[in-house]
Amino acid sequence: MTKLLLLVIAVLFSTAVFTQNLYKVPNSNLNQVEKAFKIKKHYENDVFSLISLPDNALSKSQLVAKDFDPQNQDYYLVWLPKKEKVNYIDLLREKSEILYFDTELAIVSADLNQVQRIPHGINSGIIKISEKPINTIKPLHLISRKDVTKSIAIENMVDQVVTDTIMASIQHMQDYGTRKYNTPEAVEAQSWIQSKFESYGLATELTYAGVTGSENVIAYQPGMVYNNKYVVVGGHYDSTSYGGDAPGADDNASGTAGVMEIARILSQYQFNYTIIYCAWSAEEIGLYGSGEWASTAASEGMDIIGYLNLDMIGYLQPGGEFHTDMMAPSSAQPLVDIYEAVAAEYMPDFTVYDGTMIGGDSDHTSFNNNGYMGIFPFEDSNDYSPYIHSEADTIGTSVNNPELVRKFTQVGLAFMATMAEEFNGLFPPMNLSAEQAEEQVTLTWNSPINPDDFEKYYIYRNSTKYDSLIDISDTVYVDSDVANGNTYEYFITAKYAGSVNGESNASNSVSLTIGLLQTHIWDFEDGMQEWTFENDEAGWMYNVSVGLSGNSTKYMSIDSDDVGSGTHTAGYAISPQIDLNSATIAFLEFDYGYRDYGSDEFSLMYRTSSNQEWVLIQDLGASTSFIHYSVELPEEAYTSTTQIAFHYDDNNTWAWYAAFDNVEVVQAQSNNPFEAPMQLEATLVENAIELSWQPVVETDFIAYKIYRFGDVIETISSIDQTSFIDDNNLIDGVEYTYYVTANYTGGESDPSNIETIVFEATGVQGVGGEDFKVYPNPASVSDEIHVNTAYVVCKIQLFDMSGKLIFEEHNTNILNLNNKDIEKGIYTIKAIGKYKSDSYNVIIN
Repeated sequence: MTKLLLLVIAVLFSTAVFTQNLYKVPNSNLNQVEKAFKIKKHYENDVFSLISLPDNALSKSQLVAKDFDPQNQDYYLVWLPKKEKVNYIDLLREKSEILYFDTELAIVSADLNQVQRIPHGINSGIIKISEKPINTIKPLHLISRKDVTKSIAIENMVDQVVTDTIMASIQHMQDYGTRKYNTPEAVEAQSWIQSKFESYGLATELTYAGVTGSENVIAYQPGMVYNNKYVVVGGHYDSTSYGGDAPGADDNASGTAGVMEIARILSQYQFNYTIIYCAWSAEEIGLYGSGEWASTAASEGMDIIGYLNLDMIGYLQPGGEFHTDMMAPSSAQPLVDIYEAVAAEYMPDFTVYDGTMIGGDSDHTSFNNNGYMGIFPFEDSNDYSPYIHSEADTIGTSVNNPELVRKFTQVGLAFMATMAEEFNGLFPPMNLSAEQAEEQVTLTWNSPINPDDFEKYYIYRNSTKYDSLIDISDTVYVDSDVANGNTYEYFITAKYAGSVNGESNASNSVSLTIGLLQTHIWDFEDGMQEWTFENDEAGWMYNVSVGLSGNSTKYMSIDSDDVGSGTHTAGYAISPQIDLNSATIAFLEFDYGYRDYGSDEFSLMYRTSSNQEWVLIQDLGASTSFIHYSVELPEEAYTSTTQIAFHYDDNNTWAWYAAFDNVEVVQAQSNNPFEAPMQLEATLVENAIELSWQPVVETDFIAYKIYRFGDVIETISSIDQTSFIDDNNLIDGVEYTYYVTANYTGGESDPSNIETIVFEATGVQGVGGEDFKVYPNPASVSDEIHVNTAYVVCKIQLFDMSGKLIFEEHNTNILNLNNKDIEKGIYTIKAIGKYKSDSYNVIIN
């Protein structure tokens, strides 16, 4: 494809018609933003996210980069040092273009040469903001915290950690003088690390680190059972300094040496899962090395069940206790739980505290941003080595506690061995699958790879030994003791006799809900099957092949590449209505492919009726061949008129293509025989919330029951009265949840669909009443705004449209804007009395 010929035209066209800004949004407000916009998330931690949205989508107080264009410009998040921030910002301004800063961070635009000259205020204090939207953490089946018990074999491995060996490796890397990613010394260090991995008998490779210079060093230890499932440990070996040498003993020869010691010991043993040992390059300029590798792993579909990061493990503040501060997003909590349990078992005097994600970062973020769980146990988030990124980052000064280095390495080794599961010589059954028919579950699996001395299979149901089979060729089991609506989880083990004598590790587990039945299927072999298209200039097509492998049948496709530059390729491929009103749980299964160009987007949506807005279910990841995918539909979609849609938008760039096929709806339906009310809707009326629904038609009707927050607030005995106005003690700004049931002589129906709505008092809608007036409106930035109420005002507050409090006045009815440095825009004034409050929107010019 010869896109280079029109690159300039394409870029100019894209910039002209599709302007995006980058916003910093507190995670507490993110759900509200997602309801209003289809966001792209480029960075996240547990406090805030950086998202891109169209121009003027959010208030200026949240804007961090206008005309955000990550395809043609590099952006970085720079954490500010705790001390001398003003001087640091001045220095930062000399090295880059500052787009935004606050008390903790700055957002800058810079090229790679400029980035190398930016001083780090804190460990790994520069992070390249992702060009592509980051991926959601994948739901993975992990061992749980309660399953972590001390293993004598792992304890013996832990005891083999030699402090002197680790310290010698740190000294060797320190002696290079510098390991800046683009120096000859870094390449020498790369070769030395690779030779050490190979001396342990590991296969190695060097991979591109995202920039020209030294490369990532990757070593592989194949698993005995699941060699295509991976547990990864890594640390960066590059260093940095601003003035003089960059010995980087603590940051991060210490972590790299820990990874090497773990590899030295674990390589002598066998494990069920493949272990990957990594030494990253170019971490110090924005997590480039790990980011490149993790992104490639995600695009290739590597099944990584967890990543452990070792970075700065050698400094202990004099008088401090042995401990680690755990850095990890909440989405990686299952991995944190396992690490904590491992530390408690194997190193009880090594306490694991919750650390903060604010102020620094490391290579675990590259994994979390690509859909894998990654954790980062750090030496101390408040009292880490003050000598990093300087000539003083050396053994003795910065790596001042070899015992701490040993403890970090030992716990890391125990964690990796626990995650990879020591192979006990007993091969488990493989590839367990489950199918359900009416009131039964059929399990099938493959017999063990090496069946010598096989005695029997054990079938486990919901973690309890449930049954057994003695014939190795008997790899089918039928469970007839199941109940509709219940969920069952199964796994199989193999029991061996003879010299090996024991029970194998478990097979993979499978889980299914009884009563799940295929209710809709569209394979598109006989036409569009009532699907429709809503397209812009160019959009969805039926039975037009695109450059995706893995499907030679008819399917739906959209092709920005074929249309070319200058034409907006976008649209919805929309299903016919799907009746999910009786569903207790429902899944959508389909095959799809999507060649991602970076600026385009492909997502799955739903709406509850044709006059409702589309709601995002999930963004779909890239794949150059058709893959099968399953997603649980949200409960809000369980109506009788639901539609789903595949939405594609090239965002006015010349991109690639997407396609889908073989769409199925699988649902478990309620056994409740009573008809439920349908299509409940909630709308705001004056100082109240009005509910309306479709009537039931069954006989033996007694009454409708109206539920608010799960409690009955009203009973209506007329079958034809299908509306209700709730004005009882509603509080401005609170989100209310409602559903309706129908009561019959024989019992109560299932609930209707659940409706949620935020109550807004009449004042918020801009209609002032006699008891609440705000003037002048509009007001100027130098005005006094007066608030008239029928009650005594205790406090007046001014909020921007993101909900951020700008300032407040106490015991007055006047809000003085003068000298408050308020930007022009729309704001909300809230008057608060002892028993009542009112809100009103005002315009400030």
